[in-house]
Amino acid sequence: MPKKSEPRPRHVTVIRYQLRDGTRCKASDPGAIKTKTQSDAYYLHLPPAKKGGKRRRFPLDTSDLAVAWKRLRDKLAELHRDELGISDDSTRQAGRPIGDHVDEWLAAVVAGGVGVERERLLRSRVCRLISLAGWKRITDVKKSSCLAALAQLQREGADSPKKRHRSAGKGTAGQGKGISAQTRNHYLGHVRQFTSWLTDEGRLPGDPLAGMKGVNVERDRRHDRRVPEDLEVRVLFDHLQSTTCPAPVRCKMTGPQRALGYAVAMCAGLRAGELRRLTPASFSLDSGDVRVSARSDKAGRKRVQAIPRWLAEKVRVWLAGGGELWSRFPAKWPGRVLQADLACAREAWLAEDGISGEELTRRKESSVCCYETPSEDGPLYVDFHALRHWYVTQVAATDGISPSTLFALSRHVDPAMTLGVYAAAKREGVRAAVEQLPDLS
Repeated sequence: MPKKSEPRPRHVTVIRYQLRDGTRCKASDPGAIKTKTQSDAYYLHLPPAKKGGKRRRFPLDTSDLAVAWKRLRDKLAELHRDELGISDDSTRQAGRPIGDHVDEWLAAVVAGGVGVERERLLRSRVCRLISLAGWKRITDVKKSSCLAALAQLQREGADSPKKRHRSAGKGTAGQGKGISAQTRNHYLGHVRQFTSWLTDEGRLPGDPLAGMKGVNVERDRRHDRRVPEDLEVRVLFDHLQSTTCPAPVRCKMTGPQRALGYAVAMCAGLRAGELRRLTPASFSLDSGDVRVSARSDKAGRKRVQAIPRWLAEKVRVWLAGGGELWSRFPAKWPGRVLQADLACAREAWLAEDGISGEELTRRKESSVCCYETPSEDGPLYVDFHALRHWYVTQVAATDGISPSTLFALSRHVDPAMTLGVYAAAKREGVRAAVEQLPDLS
C-alpha cells in the first residue's frame, strides 16, 4: 500500500446545483439547491509545481481502479521526463492531422533530391490511400485498414468516379476497372516509405505497417510488353521514311522526324521523357554520345549513352539541315503516337503492290506492327517503352558482352530488372541454342 503522502488515484467532489424537480441550474437561479457527489472517474492530485501555486489535478479518464493505477504511473513518468528535460514528442505529434505529417515527409523527400514529378506521384498515391483507409491521425494507421484500402483500389481504381465512368469498357476483355497487382504494390511501397519515416523521426514508436508484403503480380498482369521483331522495325521505318507515300504529320512532327526520334530512343535506350528533353547540345557527335540530364534520368543521375556512328551521322545531317528534335512528343501517353504509326505502317505493308494472295493472307494473319497481340498469359503491347526493351534485348544478345556492361548501358538501379524484365531472349538465339542439343533418337 502506498503511503499517505504518495500520489494515488482519487475521486473528486463534484458540486452541482439543481431545482427541486432535479433540473440542473445555475447557482444564481432562484430555488437552486447545492448538491455534492463523488466523481465516477479517478484523478491524480499533485502538490503545486511552484511555491504559492495551485494544486495540480490530472484526469485519469477511467473508473477502473487497476487501469487508473497504470495511467497514474505513466503520467508520473511523463512528468518526471519533463522535469529532466527529456521531451516525449510522440504524444504531441499523435494529435496533429495526418496531412501535416505528409507535407513534412514530402518536404524531406524533396530536400533529399527527389524531383517534382516524383513528389507529385508520391503525394497523390499516399493521400489517396489515406483517404480510403479513413486515417485522420498517424495513430489510426493499421494493417487491416491499409489492406482494405488496397483491396478497394484493386476493385474500383484510383481515379474519381467521373473518370472511372469515362474509362469504363476501355480495357481488354476480362480486365477490371481497378489498379493492377503491380500498381497496388507500388501504393503499398509508397505508404510504407511514409510510415518508415514517421518511425525514424520518432513520431511513432514503431512502424505500424512493418511486415506487409506485396501480392503476386504474375496473377494480374495488365500491360505486359513484347519486344518488336526485326520485320516490324523495318516495316515501321520504311513507312515513316517513305518518299512516295509520306507518313502523316503527328504532333507537328513529320514522319522522318519521328523515325529519327525512334532510332535515337532504340539505339540509346531512352525513355520517352528523356527523348523529349534532348537538345542539340545533348549530342557529342564526334565521339558518338548523347547526354541524359539528371532532370530527365529516372534515377536522377547524369548519363552519357553511346550511339552508333551511323546514327550520329544521321543526327548531324538532320541538325545541319535545320531539323527540329522531339520536344513535341506528348508528355502524357507518348505511346499513342507510336501506336498510330504502327497502325499506318501495317496498313501500308498490307497494301503493297505485287504481293500474292497467299502472301496477303499470311500478312493479315500475322501480328506485324500490331499494338496489341494476344497470348496465353494475356495481351502483349508494343508501346513506347517497348523500344527500350528492344534496346536491352539487342545489347544482351551481343557476343561477348559482360553483365556489368549490360547493366551500365541499361541504366537500371537493380541488375535483376535488367536481366529479368528487359533482356528478353531473342527467338532466333533460343532456336539456335536448342538446335545445339544432341540427337537422342
